[in-house]
Amino acid sequence: MAWAFVVSFDSDKPNVGSLTGTFTDTDSTVFTFSERLQATTAALNSYVTAAIAARNVWQTRKAREATALTSVKAAFVAAGEQAP
Repeated sequence: MAWAFVVSFDSDKPNVGSLTGTFTDTDSTVFTFSERLQATTAALNSYVTAAIAARNVWQTRKAREATALTSVKAAFVAAGEQAP
C-alpha cells in the first residue's frame, strides 16, 4: 500500500498547480485523488487530509461491495445455480 504523487504547476501562475496522488492497495487496485491548489503548507495539509479521507471511503466501499458479491454468489449456489 503506497502513494505516488505528481505535481504540475501552471505556466502562468507559478504558485498554483495540480497535485495528483495515486494509491495502490494490497490487491493492486488503484485510487486516484487530484486537486488544484496553491503552493502553501495549509493547502498541502488540506490536500493530505482530503486524500486520505477519500481513500478511506473508497476502501470501505470496496470492502462492502466484495462482501455483497460474496453474498450474491452464495445465494445463487444455495439455489442450485453455478455462480461465476
